Amino acid sequence: MGSSDHRSCRDTRAFGPGSVWKIRLHALSQTWVSRSQVSAIDPVAGLFTYRSYADDGNPSFADWEWRVEPDQARFQGHGCSRTQSNYVLAKTPSREASAPSAS
Repeated sequence: MGSSDHRSCRDTRAFGPGSVWKIRLHALSQTWVSRSQVSAIDPVAGLFTYRSYADDGNPSFADWEWRVEPDQARFQGHGCSRTQSNYVLAKTPSREASAPSAS
């Protein structure tokens, strides 16, 4: 896998559907900027979804879904479980090679 540059969001109070963030990825001797855009945030349902795509016009993308739910059995009433799933549409050979597998 590659690495990424991390920078803080400027104003997290405004973070919601439509919000965008970028990271610079380094993989397979290439570097590109990945842009992600929030699709949905539902704190009550414990849901966060977004789409990631290259900033260079490449048609590849990945849709991500994160869910957090109370897990009474595993954590004796004081914890939660997280599940993550994704859908990746890799349109170029280099993106296909570095695309994460669905979980």
